Order: sequence, then structure tokens, then C-alpha cells
Amino acid sequence: MAQETPRVFISYTAQDLLAFADEVAAHVVRMQWAVSNHRDWAGDGRLAVEACLDEVKQADIFVLLVAHRYGFVPEKSDHGDGRKSITWLEYECALQEGKPLVLLMLRDGDPKWPKERYELDTTGRPPAGLLEFRALVARRVVAFFDAGHPATVLRTLEIGLRRAQAQLGSSAKVLRGEYGMGFPMYRNDGLSVVPPNLSHLCDRSPQAHLLRITTQEHIKSASRRPLLLLIHGDASESHNALVSRAATRILPSVFAQARRQPSDDGEQDVEAPECQILFPTAIKPSLPDFGVRFRQGVANCVNLADFADDAAMLRELPELWGSQIVVSFEIYAPECGDPDAVLRRIHAYWRELPDIPDPLLLICLISVTYRKPAQAEGGIGRAFRSLLGRKPSPEFREVLARFEQEARGDARAPVYVLPELPSVERGDIVDWLNGARRWVKRNIRQTEIDEVLGADHVAPMEDVIDFLDGTLK
Repeated sequence: MAQETPRVFISYTAQDLLAFADEVAAHVVRMQWAVSNHRDWAGDGRLAVEACLDEVKQADIFVLLVAHRYGFVPEKSDHGDGRKSITWLEYECALQEGKPLVLLMLRDGDPKWPKERYELDTTGRPPAGLLEFRALVARRVVAFFDAGHPATVLRTLEIGLRRAQAQLGSSAKVLRGEYGMGFPMYRNDGLSVVPPNLSHLCDRSPQAHLLRITTQEHIKSASRRPLLLLIHGDASESHNALVSRAATRILPSVFAQARRQPSDDGEQDVEAPECQILFPTAIKPSLPDFGVRFRQGVANCVNLADFADDAAMLRELPELWGSQIVVSFEIYAPECGDPDAVLRRIHAYWRELPDIPDPLLLICLISVTYRKPAQAEGGIGRAFRSLLGRKPSPEFREVLARFEQEARGDARAPVYVLPELPSVERGDIVDWLNGARRWVKRNIRQTEIDEVLGADHVAPMEDVIDFLDGTLK
């Protein structure tokens, strides 16, 4: 997957080009490529510059959007130079790394571009750094976009991406070094990959991006109603890691953006609110009393026996647990019996909930798992995995697709099914080892990776995480 699926880093100034960047990211996802968007990994503890440049190095293709804002200028204490903006530093890093570039610039003097999106210094002129940076970028082959609807940027985007993909195929992306096991080393050989990123080893960018976009749109249009997001895949594909990532990194930034207040200087930033995640247990979606069990499960999470009713639950949750809440539970597909009836029962409960009182924001993340992981770790367990197959039955997939199609536009409880969680392939492991070499305590033999992957050449994420955890210093 790592070599067949290009990873695209999108560089932009968020205050003026956020909608355009979202169009670019959505188009990349539709191409079934991976997206690196700073909103999905910002705030993970790394310094801003260090985090951005790490992501640039991991990417295969670099897309730059430039308009009339210079953006954040990091000081030397933040790994900057006090003069170049973070966007400039990202662009400079992409050049140094030899990444194929897709450069998109707003046409000068476009009368449709709002005046408030021009950055001016104290003299009323554009910052000198901005003029210098635009001139620097314009020396290369640049495509221009208009100030109309953000989708106009797509007119030239795909051409640039396909050209960049062709460059990947013909460039020396693979350096013929060795990692002590006969695998090629990638151009990002100086990259530092933090060991906690093991849980994100198998790319989750499409799921993270769609989760962000759907939540943003929901909050804008129907924040007083619940939103249902379904994650689906094999039970060993680390569902909880994605749920945790959503609750601790993605959704807090979405909630903070939704709560920004206008001021004389534009939008006033607010601190990203803490997002609480509840895992109610003993829920049986296949039983008619699902609603009662769900409410009791949520009550148990906040140390109560039960709520008087659903209205009381919604009213009391912000006081007990906070105003941004993610509720997550699992549906084990083989126990569903009639999956269509189970999904409709869950949806009916959420549709009938009273309107959510302000300031509560409520998201429901449902993990649909197709099979429990095999208990045996040896060859027999792996053989059973191969015999059972790693994909859901066509029936369940059809039910999920039909359910989303019918319920996505429901005003009272919209439903979105995120792309299925994929398994880990050889390229994913090699990429991670190349990046994390400073933490790897020994050379990894090819036979060890072959054993983890098995005969079908893929492995559940959790199996690979267990294997790689044992290689760290």
C-alpha cells in the first residue's frame, strides 16, 4: 500500500485558504490517495515547525496553496528563523527532499478576493516576506486558481497530481541503501517517527479527513442533533486507536473552531476544549431494549445507576462530564442476526432523542467489527485467519452502504460510514522501520516480517503493533 498509494501533503494558510484546502483534500481522498493535513495531527506534542517538516518528509507529493497571507512566522526558539513563515519553511523542506510539487497560486488582482483576506503590515502594505515568497514560488511552474467557489481549484489540481505521480514513478524515490534486511530505504531517511505513532502505522488519513469534514458540516447545520459515524473493519484493525485519535486530536480542534467568536480583528481563537469519550458496556444492539441499555451504560460511565429519561441524560451530561462528548460502542457483526434491523434500531433511538441543549455537542462513534481476533498466535491461528477471510460478507457491506444512503440526509440523526479500515502490508512496515531507525534496537530480518504477514501478505494492525513494539529500544 505504501508505494501504490501516494501521500499528499497540503501546505496553506488556514485563515484564508481553509475551504480551498478542504476541496483539495476531499479530491485526493476521492482519488484513493492519502492526505497529510496539519489539522489532523497538530497538537500532538511536537513543536509546530518540527511536526510540519516531519510530515513533509513523510509525504510523496507536496501541494502548495498561496494567496495573500503570509501566516505564522516561527522564532528561532521554535525551530524557525524569525523571518520565514511556516508555509515557506514547508515549501523549502519539500524542495530539499526532492518532492514532486503541485503549486497553486491565486491570481494577482482578482477582484472577487475579499479585502479581509489580504494581510497588510502597519503601513497598509503586504508584508515584505509575503512578496518575496510569492516571487520565489512564481519562478517555478505554477497553476493559478480563481477567487470564486473553492472547487475552482480542482480545475488544475488533478493534472498537477497526475504529473507528480509520474515523477514519482521515474524519480529516484527509492535509494538503494540497506536496512540490514534487503529492503530499499526511502528518501525520508532522516525522518524521526515517534514510537506512539505505531497505532497510526496503517494509514488512516481518509477516515480522519472524512470524520473531520462531516463533523464540521454537521455542527454548522444541525449541532442540536446527534451525529452517527460508523467505523468498520476486522476486529484486529485497532478500532479503538482511531476512536481515541478522533476524541483526543481531531474532534477537539473541530469543536474549538466551531466555538470561535468574531471580533474586530477577525475570529478570536479559543482553546481546544477537552473532549470526553465514553465507552458504555453491556449494550446489545440486537435486543429490543437497546435504548434502555444504552442510557444505563452511559450513566454507569459517569458513576450513576441510570438517568430518569433521555432528556435528563442530555441535560445532566454537560454538568457531569463536559460539553464535548463522544460515545463509542461496538457492534460485533456475527452476533447481529439481522444487521439491517440492528442498524435501524440504533438509528431510530438517536432519531427520537430530544434536541441537544446548548452547549452540549454529542457524537456517536460506532465500531462495526466483523470477526474477533484469533486467540492462537502461531501458524494455526494464522491459518484460521486466512480460511475465514479478512473481509466482511457481501451482505453486510450491502446493508452498510444501503443504510448510509438512506440515513445520511436524515435531519434528526445523519449517518456517515467511514472507509473500511485496511490491514497492514509489507510497504507499511518497511516505511515505519526506515523512519524509526533511531529507536529500533536491532536489524529486522525479512523472514520475521514474512512470518508476521503470513501467506496472504497482510496482517491485522494489532499484530503488527505487537511485533514492532518488540523491536524498540
